[in-house]
Amino acid sequence: MALASLNNQDMISIGTKIGVLLSLIKLKITRTVIFTAFLGYYLAADVASGGLDILNCGIMLFATACVCGGVCTFNHVLEWESDIKMSRTKNRPIPSKMITPLQATMFGSVLVCLGLVIMWQVFSLILALGALATGILYDFIYTPLKRISAWNTTVGALPGALPVLGGSVAAADAITPATLLVFLIVFLWQHPHFYAIAWVYKDDYLKAGYKMISSNDKTGKLTFGSSLICTVLLIFISILLPYYHARLGGYYHIANILLAFWFLNEVFRAYRHTVTRSAHRVITGSVIYLILWISIVITDDLFFS
Repeated sequence: MALASLNNQDMISIGTKIGVLLSLIKLKITRTVIFTAFLGYYLAADVASGGLDILNCGIMLFATACVCGGVCTFNHVLEWESDIKMSRTKNRPIPSKMITPLQATMFGSVLVCLGLVIMWQVFSLILALGALATGILYDFIYTPLKRISAWNTTVGALPGALPVLGGSVAAADAITPATLLVFLIVFLWQHPHFYAIAWVYKDDYLKAGYKMISSNDKTGKLTFGSSLICTVLLIFISILLPYYHARLGGYYHIANILLAFWFLNEVFRAYRHTVTRSAHRVITGSVIYLILWISIVITDDLFFS
């Protein structure tokens, strides 16, 4: 009985530790980065060699996940004192004392170093340096900028979109016109997503001293008006993609237009009715949009080209 109890406790402890580590790497962000890096690799591989090298792609995605997870972990370390003040983040691993800042720093360092070394040795020094620059931009420019300027979301969208170009460089040693358009799409996509989050948690951000677009926006028109502009630009660029990636055709055009106008309607609804429910719909809708849009691109390329 004692042994069984000990084993159960060990299992609970291991499960808790895994949960803490997954929380540190911000699994949702890392997952999105993996998806977009894959799309960059996939489109560039079409141009470079006419086929997808599954092993190389898997190695690239693993290395990307390591760097992204490490960078996100450093973000926890840099912001834990602010996280305590916010109901949305007060239960994160460091504020809740499930791990110390030093332990988190060591974990993040291992992940970043592992990812960068893999990128350097398997692909190129350029790819590794690009990933390092992306991490620096996120942790040491975007993160402190949150206390200085509401433009932090736009600056933060750059490292959020750069993995697309990293995937392209890994596949083709170059940035193709199509992957550059995808970079712009992912860059713009982040604005309605994070602006909606900023609106929902406006009071939380104010407590932490962060300057967001929603901070002095009493009506929500600035927040969701800006989201509308970015969404319209996103749709326009997404329509251009087949002209720079010839394997996309009629299926993409039709599915993309239907999906784009559905998402535009969600953002417009939030602009008209600036309530928390509408903002939540934009947050959820933006995630659905990105997943379905990537699926449309790959489906058309695989089965309809």
